Amino acid sequence: MADLTRKLPAAIVGNGSLLASISARGRVEQIWAPHPDRATADSPLAGDVEVDARGWTQSYVGATQMLRTLAHTDSGDVVIDHVVHDAKPVLLRRMTWPDGRTETLSAPDDVDESFDAVVTRRASVDAAMIGSAEPPLRERATPLYERSLLVFDALADRETGAVVAAPECDAEQAHSGGYGFVWPRDLAFLILAFLASGRHDLARGALRWLARAQEPDGVWLQRHWTDGSVAPSWCPHQLDETAAVVFAYDAAWRHLGDETLDAELWPSARRAAEFLLRSVDVDGLPRETYDLWEERQGCHAYTAASFVGAFRAASSLAQRHEPELSSVYATAAERTAAALERAFWSEEHACYLRTLGDPTVDASLLGLAWPFRAVDPRSDRMRATALAVERDLGRPGGGILRYAGDTYAGGNAWILAALWLGLVKRQLGDDAGHDGAVDYAARVATPLGLLAEQVTDDGRPAWVLPLAWSHAMLVLAVRPELDLATVAHAVAAPPQRVAHP
Repeated sequence: MADLTRKLPAAIVGNGSLLASISARGRVEQIWAPHPDRATADSPLAGDVEVDARGWTQSYVGATQMLRTLAHTDSGDVVIDHVVHDAKPVLLRRMTWPDGRTETLSAPDDVDESFDAVVTRRASVDAAMIGSAEPPLRERATPLYERSLLVFDALADRETGAVVAAPECDAEQAHSGGYGFVWPRDLAFLILAFLASGRHDLARGALRWLARAQEPDGVWLQRHWTDGSVAPSWCPHQLDETAAVVFAYDAAWRHLGDETLDAELWPSARRAAEFLLRSVDVDGLPRETYDLWEERQGCHAYTAASFVGAFRAASSLAQRHEPELSSVYATAAERTAAALERAFWSEEHACYLRTLGDPTVDASLLGLAWPFRAVDPRSDRMRATALAVERDLGRPGGGILRYAGDTYAGGNAWILAALWLGLVKRQLGDDAGHDGAVDYAARVATPLGLLAEQVTDDGRPAWVLPLAWSHAMLVLAVRPELDLATVAHAVAAPPQRVAHP
């Protein structure tokens, strides 16, 4: 099998209008500007840094979007600094030689200001952003938490509010379908992380982007460009994506209490809820669709759980805007929840089935408890299912596979799956299990604090780096639990209401 890791960057920097990937030797591999899904032409920064070094080290300069690479030579260190501009879609590089000589370049455009001036402003912007976010519950998780917030900023599109799943590392799509796109599913989980961390600016932008990207019939298609247009896809539909967005809409109300935004989102939420109602069969189950992992068609437990969460969220939203619809959605939620229990619990396997007719243990089953709470997380059935996920899918060192027999990109452990199990363990009252998941993520983060999609058993990145969804799950795991994941029903007392422009 091809070595996929050779495609991975060591670092990224970005500012919402420029995203750049950089190698461990200070080589600018790709620049995307002025949107993170639009690669630019070759620039003066692209290509190898010509230094005859006997070794290399690399680090971010504190909690900032500035990267320092040291090339160790016989005559001393060559310092290669990259910093992204604080306001413009420009990346700057300064090389400082052992004798004090410096060389500064910028791309895609020149800037008429000193490198040091940009560095000072960049540090100030990043410090303000980090300082405005809520601190993590565990102090030792702070560096990874702060780097996660900076990853969100790097992958976001400041103009549109979208966030790409990852910097594109497989442009020819020889090993994947491409990652430099926006998945409504990923973005819904990211919104939960934005809300949990206090990054309300990113949450509002992403929520408004979702409303614009929705299809007229209420569905969200598989993936999009950052301008909201539909990108190439391989799934005709993946219904859990639409359900997850509705869930995120109500989560935003609970955390922001923003009446203006809530009113903006309601028409989109209603269209989505009506589409989901039309997508339920006579037994109360979602019709056949692709699963969470976008690999197989069928009737899936995770999809059913997402419908339960979405209908409860829609009921909550309707109470504020069209109260006569609230009971319609609440009834649909409980009907689907009952159908989930009836159709997917297997006494024979002592576990929920991932798909009707398929007893394969799958990490997506954790979604029944977190965040959708379609089943009681502390029930014997959910405890047994979480135990099956850990027992059957656990890897040495704490990793969790998506499912047994997974072959995608090597079939390694997914960081987000381990953190997902940790979130369910927190629901179960297993604080040690939850802490263990966070510790695992910290161990397998790269030296620069980036979280991959997949890692090997010894903790090395195996595919796609950094993955925004992995960082979102880390943020959610080190923040206090979301309200929607702690209550049995989405209809609850509203937060203090605050009007925002």
